Amino acid sequence: MTAASVASDHNASRDRNNKPSLSRSSIGRIMLAIRRSFSLLRRDPTWSDACAMPPMMDIGQPFNVRHVAHVTFDRHRGFLGLPEEFLKHVDGEPPSASLSVFGVRPESMQCAMDRHGNEVPTILLKLQARLYDLGGLSTEGVFRISGKMEHDQRVREQMSAGVVPVDMDVHSIAALIKSWFLELPTGLLDSVSPSRLARSPNTTESAVLLAASLPATERGLLDWAVNLMADVCAHAEENRMSERNMAVVFAPNMTQVSDPAVALQHVVRVMDWIRLLVERRVAERREKGEERVESGGEKGGERGRVRRGRSKGRVR
Repeated sequence: MTAASVASDHNASRDRNNKPSLSRSSIGRIMLAIRRSFSLLRRDPTWSDACAMPPMMDIGQPFNVRHVAHVTFDRHRGFLGLPEEFLKHVDGEPPSASLSVFGVRPESMQCAMDRHGNEVPTILLKLQARLYDLGGLSTEGVFRISGKMEHDQRVREQMSAGVVPVDMDVHSIAALIKSWFLELPTGLLDSVSPSRLARSPNTTESAVLLAASLPATERGLLDWAVNLMADVCAHAEENRMSERNMAVVFAPNMTQVSDPAVALQHVVRVMDWIRLLVERRVAERREKGEERVESGGEKGGERGRVRRGRSKGRVR
């Protein structure tokens, strides 16, 4: 290091040491002056006007209003009174007053009578018909094996337009039927409280009385589901789905009890309730020699081919 550089570093250090600094009292006087300046500004009326919040927008009343149409949704005939310019946006008979057929109240959906006289959303009847047409009643593990397309957004959009996609497989259709019940705003059987179901004897007579106590909409949907399960159980030798197996796969979709302390036991009781109803329906059909819905014909589902005969056995 040269003597010149040492002298330069020494001079720089001396300059830094001699640099004037603000004392605490000086900083205090500066802050006091700033506060006084703001105080004077607040007294100035132009300051308050500049800082004031803009006034809220005043929304006036509508004017030049004309009542040109009165549109209602009928559960059996769809939208009524819809202007012609809107008809092109509605594909045929809409299955629901909502944009989706999932997660909405059954009362807001288009309905039709099933072959047992129950008012059922048309989308369920279409799914049932397609399930039967594709041989679902004789498919092993139907309603037990998971589908591949029930969560597909494209499928759900077509379903909401009232169309069952042609490329749907049996297990996806069965899964969509279960999903429809699962996604209801309230559980189908939740009007019967867990405490009431727990007090009810585990007998066929009690199961029938509980079903009869449901509101009309829920009662009709339960009866439709019981008949569907009975149709499946009539082919138990082929599909390996007994009354108990059907109750096991449907029960979790029929209730939405949120309390984890009672949810598990309640689902088990709902399963027993459904099983008793299905067993009773199957027994009634056998006693009366009623016709059994056949699977895989040209007219499946609610239009299905039937034949007389009794199932040769049960699968447990």
